[in-house]
Amino acid sequence: MYMNGTSPTSPPLKVNPYLSDYATAYNACICALSIMTNARITGEGDACDVSQYETMFRLLGSYPAEWFNKGYPGPGEPVKYRTGNVSDIAAGFSFYDCKDGGTIFIGMVGAGNTKKGYPLVGLPTPGDGTDPDFPEGMTGSLKSLPRGQRIEAAITKFCAERTVD
Repeated sequence: MYMNGTSPTSPPLKVNPYLSDYATAYNACICALSIMTNARITGEGDACDVSQYETMFRLLGSYPAEWFNKGYPGPGEPVKYRTGNVSDIAAGFSFYDCKDGGTIFIGMVGAGNTKKGYPLVGLPTPGDGTDPDFPEGMTGSLKSLPRGQRIEAAITKFCAERTVD
């Protein structure tokens, strides 16, 4: 919970609705289905071990490893992982402000989404040969790369010129 928040200097923010419970139950269900399928095929049973700790560690991606490798922030130090509704990794995967003051979530990642979505916001179609930064099969970009910053700028501008509706 300490890694969640709306900004690096905000207080911790809990996740709703009980993400750990639901995600762990989902993992247990998938595990049970896998065991049942294997038992039907082989006639042999199996066991699985599902824990909330491991489920949440997986859902948090690289943050726990970074946290433990780089150390905890000291008292009063900003927690860089607290990005609120904004992705700090993927370009085109955040909430964006619109002209009417509303916000909209855009998840323009994946080969199909980028191929159809980038032209809508004024970017080249991946694979059309007009820009080497946008190759065929492109699934997205890291936000920290120049290409990612270009994607973010285009989507931000697109949303700022339109209403949520």
